[in-house]
Amino acid sequence: MAAPNYPLKFKHIYKERLWGGSLVAHVLDAPVPSGVKIGESWEISDRTEENSVVANGPWAGTTLRALIEKYPQALLGPQGKSAQRFPLLIKFIGACDRLSLQVHPGDAYAREHHPGESGKTEMWYILENQPGSELLIGFKKPQTLETIRIAVMENRFEEMVNAVVPRPDDAFFLPAGRVHSIGAGVLLAEIQQNSDVTYRVYDYGRRDVQGAPRALHIDQALAVMDFNDTSEGRLPLGGRESEGSRVRPLVADSHFLSEHITYRQPAEGKLHQGFQVAVVTQGEGRLVFGEQFETLKRGTVLLLPAGFGAWKIVPDQPELGILWAWVSEV
Repeated sequence: MAAPNYPLKFKHIYKERLWGGSLVAHVLDAPVPSGVKIGESWEISDRTEENSVVANGPWAGTTLRALIEKYPQALLGPQGKSAQRFPLLIKFIGACDRLSLQVHPGDAYAREHHPGESGKTEMWYILENQPGSELLIGFKKPQTLETIRIAVMENRFEEMVNAVVPRPDDAFFLPAGRVHSIGAGVLLAEIQQNSDVTYRVYDYGRRDVQGAPRALHIDQALAVMDFNDTSEGRLPLGGRESEGSRVRPLVADSHFLSEHITYRQPAEGKLHQGFQVAVVTQGEGRLVFGEQFETLKRGTVLLLPAGFGAWKIVPDQPELGILWAWVSEV
């Protein structure tokens, strides 16, 4: 069978979390398991423990890993020459309780201490927030290792971090080393490096389902934390008008790039040398290719292979919002 050359959809991978609930179901096209605190749905994942399975087209039932092993460059583009796995992890997060305050390592530290892992730089795109919801991002003022260690011991670390009120369509950038947390009542899309390394700094004294205190990773967190990072991480609103669409550049990082486009009329697809990920954030429409199309609605996540040719985005409502992500063309 030929290499996949159509928009790939994958089955949802549900992740139970202590802080989860039913919020993530607001954005999915399938019911989440009942009676389970689902906090995340992994939409594109190439990890040993959780590998996405194609849900549509001729390659339905095949894992993402198997496709990359068979057609690395057709799927990923130039990165396929050396890629060990898909470089991004795409997920929805629905927080029904606050997450721990945490930080992620950069690439060098992750490689040294977690063989086979990368660092974890990520971004959030806010889909919903309930009244009173907030994010915690960056320090209110520069800190030192000692001031942070004392604050953690005295259970006041939260007081040192910026409280940010999110709004739908807000976006936030979280490079490795930036302390952060998601508050209760926030639903967001996350684009991140393909890593699952998280160091908890502070967890409000919570216990796991067995009743034991949840593990903290103070020494590791202090080793990778940016003590001088006072940014709230909020990315600029606005953007530019282009052929009936509003294009909002978001992240231009060595690990991934992203932009949000609000389509108001049909538009030709924007081609890159490599793959593209599309996350629909609002409205309904179609991605048309040849005589075929893929339906788009809020929560749709597609992987467009590098070999995917001409295509068009057609909004079926006044506005169709899509969060796009890709990696540097190398």
